[in-house]
Amino acid sequence: FYSINSWFTDSKPWTLYSSPKNDINLSEIEIQINQQKLDNIIYITLEAIRVCFILLQPIIPQSSINVLDLLKVPINERNFDNAVFGRNPLEQNQIIKPNETIFKKYL
Repeated sequence: FYSINSWFTDSKPWTLYSSPKNDINLSEIEIQINQQKLDNIIYITLEAIRVCFILLQPIIPQSSINVLDLLKVPINERNFDNAVFGRNPLEQNQIIKPNETIFKKYL
């Protein structure tokens, strides 16, 4: 998690997001390139999370179920054989909306 979190932070995907307000000085090709970079960063991050939570199921089963449910990973694809990067690619435009807190803070 540390490595993927560091990579995600260093990639700064928030700087690639396109909106009319920040696209004023960008060409159409630059906007498309930024969108592809953003899509790749998000895909790689979510795929790494998917693999990690498949492997973490014996240790934190309920949290793993919650995360894999959010990622819409079918139950029959949550075994160690599927803990391979790229084995279960997200479908294009798949929307993931967390509706609950996975890890609650305890003070």
